[in-house]
Amino acid sequence: MADSHRTARVAERLRAELARILREELSDPRLLDVYVSRAEVTSDLQLANVGIRLSPRPGRDAQGDAVARKQALAGLQSAMGRVRTLVAQALGLRRALELRFSFDEGLDAQGRVEELLHEIARDKKS
Repeated sequence: MADSHRTARVAERLRAELARILREELSDPRLLDVYVSRAEVTSDLQLANVGIRLSPRPGRDAQGDAVARKQALAGLQSAMGRVRTLVAQALGLRRALELRFSFDEGLDAQGRVEELLHEIARDKKS
């Protein structure tokens, strides 16, 4: 039980530290719109799955969003060594976590479910 609390604490600290690193330490223009939405750490503190999202940008369509996502992942991969070192130092870990970045689709799915529920409610009223 204490182990799950520890991993939850590490995951939250990791999320906050990655947000700070993206904001203050990296100057890659591909990462300007990237923010960290979630972080999950394995119980052995060896691997972290990190969910990222892009800040909305007016005028960016689905195709532009796909290109921005690809560029963001390339930018994160390019900075991986530096990010891992900074995270390990900030969290005081003996070994640097292996970081796996992916886009967090959860909020998109939640928004779609809410849209469908609103449509159902409108249909019932008519």
